[in-house]
Amino acid sequence: MVIQMDAENAVFLHEDAFVKRTAYAPPPLSNLQNKESIEIRNTDENLDDESTVSSSSLHLQNETVKELHLYLHIGPGKMATTTIQDSLMVDEKPLNEDGYCVYDPKVMRNHIGPMIQKGKIDVVQRDKKWNELRSFLDRCHSLNQNALLSSEFLGLVEPRMWNEVMKPVFSQWKLHIVVGYRRYYEWVPSVHFQIHRANLRQFSNGKSKDRRIPSIHEFVSKDERPLILYTENYLRHWKSLVGDDFAFLIYNLDESQNVMKTVYCKMLHDTKNACRKYMKDPFGIQNVGHTLEYDRLVMEAYDNKLIGDRRNLHKAAAKLKTIHEQEMTITKMEFPKICMDDRELANLLNITIRMEETLVPDWFSSENGEAAIQQGFMTFEKAKLCGVDVTKVVKGEQYANMWMTLRESLK
Repeated sequence: MVIQMDAENAVFLHEDAFVKRTAYAPPPLSNLQNKESIEIRNTDENLDDESTVSSSSLHLQNETVKELHLYLHIGPGKMATTTIQDSLMVDEKPLNEDGYCVYDPKVMRNHIGPMIQKGKIDVVQRDKKWNELRSFLDRCHSLNQNALLSSEFLGLVEPRMWNEVMKPVFSQWKLHIVVGYRRYYEWVPSVHFQIHRANLRQFSNGKSKDRRIPSIHEFVSKDERPLILYTENYLRHWKSLVGDDFAFLIYNLDESQNVMKTVYCKMLHDTKNACRKYMKDPFGIQNVGHTLEYDRLVMEAYDNKLIGDRRNLHKAAAKLKTIHEQEMTITKMEFPKICMDDRELANLLNITIRMEETLVPDWFSSENGEAAIQQGFMTFEKAKLCGVDVTKVVKGEQYANMWMTLRESLK
């Protein structure tokens, strides 16, 4: 069953509130323990039978289950989280037939997750939707059903929040933490966009004093957040919360882009009906990021007094893109760029290799692993790791007409 509720829009904070309160140390790259086997349990052969499990037979089967499972999907962001949440919303019927209840992913993503992330225990305990979730889980357990929850805001839950608020609610279940894996060098540009996508709008509206967006080059080389927000650190954090009973599952986006087939056919227990759907009907990955380069340019232009009104900056970025790409018929890639040097690229590749060996060792040791990383990195579009040299574009004489045209369009 899926509880439907209205949900307010929320900014994807990427755990910034927690990160600011936490001293960072590079995570140890040792193999995590208690990873569960995810061999395919629902194969093509045993899915040929089109029959489904009736409600009565499901009830009888569940009466004999000794242990019920709660699967908590915690992201990380930019690893098919939107795809999974959207799929959970539309898969109510087959999941219910398989013995699962799903709490509304939109409420988890937009309300409960961000609220828990802020770490205010008294606020959570009084919250109406949190208490609705508690009641929902109690009812789910009384019906002998497994449970599915998803929110990318729960990767770095504070210990007190876990021990005093979440653990008492989840303790009646066998808890499984579900996380995604994506090669680090491919993921970093996406998370850079996700973290900084709201910077320009917030500065334009006077909600932030931060006048610049770092280039992807700076973000990869100098910012601690990519490692803090990556899969390995989420798992390490949750292991510290849960202790010896820690169990986790990883869906590997490099192994298959049909993420729901992986989740339903390989990871969850007895999800024959949900699996059958995605053997035939793959659900495309959602929420693809875009560029921040025009945002970076107009913020630099504002600092150099080429744009006078900060309230126009968000509008200016869209207009600059149009002027540059449509009227001048050139793209952002033709601006002068600052890219990672050989040392920085080598470090990025080494992090990627070490992370894959730690998180998905079987995949890493296969023909699709280390050699494929090396080859993939050689052919990777390195331009994604470059940023426009905003100082040269703002101050260069060859771009004076572009800025004049932009100012005229904003009048």
